[in-house]
Amino acid sequence: MAPLTRSRYTPAELHQAIQDVISGQNWRFVSGKSKIPYLTLMRKVRETKAGTLVPPQRRGPPPMLLRDCESDLVAWITAMQQDGHPVNRHMILIMGNQLVRQLDPLGSVSGGWYERFMQRHTQLTSRSAQVISHARNSVNDAAVQVLFDSVESIIAEHDAYIITSEFLELILYS
Repeated sequence: MAPLTRSRYTPAELHQAIQDVISGQNWRFVSGKSKIPYLTLMRKVRETKAGTLVPPQRRGPPPMLLRDCESDLVAWITAMQQDGHPVNRHMILIMGNQLVRQLDPLGSVSGGWYERFMQRHTQLTSRSAQVISHARNSVNDAAVQVLFDSVESIIAEHDAYIITSEFLELILYS
């Protein structure tokens, strides 16, 4: 038999079960229907009635960087990318370590922190530059001038003033 997971119910299911019990339904019936252990349901209902129910928190130690520091790091990464200097994993770890050391001189972040950081901030992606063809990469001023001269001569040759899709096909494929 497979071991049972710690949470067999969602927070929404727990909330609904608590509301059902508070509205007057039988505790054992609600427990069986919702698959929430009877003692857990009793404890959560008591906490709700007393006003001491604490919302669930994430497990594990708190992140090394505070939320403000992480949002500053995200802003730095996006600013660097928009400026044309995308950052890689190594640069993010260096900047993360600099921020952590301002809070704790002996603290440091690792590759695991980087993975969790990227999971927390899904708007960031680690992409590599795509390779473009030699023809697209070797465009220079002379080639652009040749293109404009040829377009100008075709326009003058056909006495065209309005550029249509057929005209563009004539230019591109002639």
